[in-house]
Parts: sequence; structure tokens; C-alpha cells
Amino acid sequence: MKDYKKIICLTAAVCLLGTAAFCCYHIYDHYADEAEQTEAFENMKQA
Repeated sequence: MKDYKKIICLTAAVCLLGTAAFCCYHIYDHYADEAEQTEAFENMKQA
């Protein structure tokens, strides 16, 4: 019975860490795109 609990906890931990990494990547990607768009807008405004 201990082995099943260990496997379930390990699987849950891996899923949670994977979800956290996925969310962090998307947040980073969003703000990187926002910075590029802001720079492009500033270039258009100056032209």
C-alpha cells in the first residue's frame, strides 16, 4: 500500500510542477510579446 501512495504523490507532484512551468512560460511569452509590440508602436509613432 505504501508503494501506491508514493507513486500517486510523485505523479501529482510531477503534474503540478509541469503545470507551473507551463504557466510561467506563457506568462513570460506574453510579456515578451507586449514589449515587442510597444517598441514597434514607438517606432511607428516616431516615423
